Amino acid sequence: MKLRYLALLFLLSTTMLFAGKFKDFLKDKGRAERYTPIHVQNDMVLSIALDDDECFYVPLTENPTTGYQWEVEIDNPQCIEVKKTDFIAAQPPPPPHHGPDGKPPKDERPPMLCGAGGTKVFTFETKRSGTANLTFRYRRNWEKNTPPETEFTMIVFITE
Repeated sequence: MKLRYLALLFLLSTTMLFAGKFKDFLKDKGRAERYTPIHVQNDMVLSIALDDDECFYVPLTENPTTGYQWEVEIDNPQCIEVKKTDFIAAQPPPPPHHGPDGKPPKDERPPMLCGAGGTKVFTFETKRSGTANLTFRYRRNWEKNTPPETEFTMIVFITE
C-alpha cells in the first residue's frame, strides 16, 4: 500500500512538471485559450463542471517503457469523448554552457532520455449536457486479472 502511495505521489508530482510543457505546445498552435487543464492532485474522486462543446485536457505522468500506460473508460460516451491522446517525452536538462547562439554546441547536446517517462495527455470534448464518469487506470494492458497500479475517477457535469 505504501509503495502504491509513493508511486502515485511520484506520478502526480512529475505530471505537474510536464503540464506546463503541454500548455506551451498548445500556445504554439494557438489553441491554449480553448482548453481547460485539469490537474489531478490525489487519487480521490474529482468532479468538475463544464459547458457543452468545451475542451479540456488531463496530463498524467506515464512511463510506457515499463509496460504501464494510462487508459480511460467513459461511462457515458454520448456526453463526452476523447478527442485525442498525446505523449510528451521527458526532456533532459540543458547543458551548463552554451555557444554564442544560446544553444549548446552540437557535440555537447544531451542525448534523448532512453527509458525515461513523460506525460500522457488525454484531450476531451464535451458533446451535450449530462453527467459522465471518467475512470483512469494506470496498468499493463496484458495483465487483465491484476488490479491497476493506480486508479481514479473524474465526474464531469456538463451543462448547456
